Amino acid sequence: MLKKFFKLAGIGFLSGIVLCMLICVIFGDGMPVDQSFVRKVGSLRAAMLLEMCITGLYGAINLGTVIIYDNEKLPLLAASVLHGSIVILPFIPMGFLLGWEKDIITCLIMTGCQIAGYFFIWLIIYLNYRKEIKKLNDLQMQMQTKKRIEGSKKGLQDK
Repeated sequence: MLKKFFKLAGIGFLSGIVLCMLICVIFGDGMPVDQSFVRKVGSLRAAMLLEMCITGLYGAINLGTVIIYDNEKLPLLAASVLHGSIVILPFIPMGFLLGWEKDIITCLIMTGCQIAGYFFIWLIIYLNYRKEIKKLNDLQMQMQTKKRIEGSKKGLQDK
């Protein structure tokens, strides 16, 4: 389990950095770092390095904590709420620190978007798993029916 966590966290670290840079360039002012964060830190190079470390850590947390779902004793709803909280709550201070969230309204909008996005992804995964479970149950029923029929035939042949 620990090996899986570190593997996922490593992938998440790199993904967090890449996604951050893409989002900053696409939605920002064309720079990979918000200018208010550069002013806080004092230099572009230091701001970029710090932002990469912070967003990498955030990505590692997001993907690494997916192992919560591997705990079969934890109900799906509890695992989802726990993982969702771990994913969403650190974003608030990170957003303010990096200059992505300028005020409480921006914070609420970004948090709402994250909650909606998390729920949408969760719903897609849940519906897909439900469909797969139905297929497995149907297959199991077919196999049980086939065994009963074969058992009945064998019972008739023995008589």
